[in-house]
Amino acid sequence: MGEPKKSRKKFTRPKKSHDKERIDEEKKITEEYGLKNKKEIWKAEAAITRIRSQAKKS
Repeated sequence: MGEPKKSRKKFTRPKKSHDKERIDEEKKITEEYGLKNKKEIWKAEAAITRIRSQAKKS
């Protein structure tokens, strides 16, 4: 039957947690698109980063 896949984090937190410009930008995006929290923004950014890195490899 096989082993279950290892679950991994789908996002990474920002390196600078108290960067005012980033916080303001994320707040604007959250309000504009009706997102629940900042984690949803980080997940989308991580997905875009993954796709870009795969495109560079091929």
